[in-house]
Amino acid sequence: MRKALNGILAEAITLARAERERRWAAGKVGQLAYGTRPYREWAEKVAPRITDDDFEDLVFAVDEAVPDFPGDVIRFFERAFEGLRLKGGALVVP
Repeated sequence: MRKALNGILAEAITLARAERERRWAAGKVGQLAYGTRPYREWAEKVAPRITDDDFEDLVFAVDEAVPDFPGDVIRFFERAFEGLRLKGGALVVP
């Protein structure tokens, strides 16, 4: 991942850890309900700054950094970015 994206990756890991803690506190360990788009404001801010490859690198790095995330980290970020265009024009579709 490019050096410029380290801040975005750090934010993504922080969000995943916060979501993990929130779900554990609420007793929820599975996937989010259909139509839920977590951290949408953050995703809208980040989407134009990352490419499709960056997005893939980001979700796999978060999956590795937060292995005890309840549910699927990849699907979590796909839902957050659902329908948004990334740098280069790629559309995120879960």
